[in-house]
Amino acid sequence: MMWYQFGLAVHALVAVLGIGQVLAIAFLASDLRPGSEQLAGTVAVIRRLSRVTSISLGLMLLSGIGLMIPTHGAYGQQWWFRISFLLFLVLGFFNGQVGRGLRKVTGPSTEAGAAIGRLRSNAWTMCGLVAIIVCLMAAKPF
Repeated sequence: MMWYQFGLAVHALVAVLGIGQVLAIAFLASDLRPGSEQLAGTVAVIRRLSRVTSISLGLMLLSGIGLMIPTHGAYGQQWWFRISFLLFLVLGFFNGQVGRGLRKVTGPSTEAGAAIGRLRSNAWTMCGLVAIIVCLMAAKPF
């Protein structure tokens, strides 16, 4: 059981230190303004945070698989786990959308405004998804 505890600690660390950065992405995206002086710098920071989140999502998947081994896949039979995993995939999709949306933010101001709006929506959606996943994983309601 020691390996399970170690795996759980790794899983929690990746969640907090890696996936926890989605809130920073959302706050930074909320401050973006088309044509502002800080636009390029803020976009660079968001891009870096999005890459770290992508890597962290991969590590979350690997550590989650590692947690399934000692339990012989028992969690996979639970609906809270299935829903969490589906939301995890959706989270990955939205993180990809943030990364792709960053390319459009620095374009012409008419397109940049719409791109920033989508970027904000995607970033806050990611925060909501993380919150739901954490609640499902902690409460294991069904």
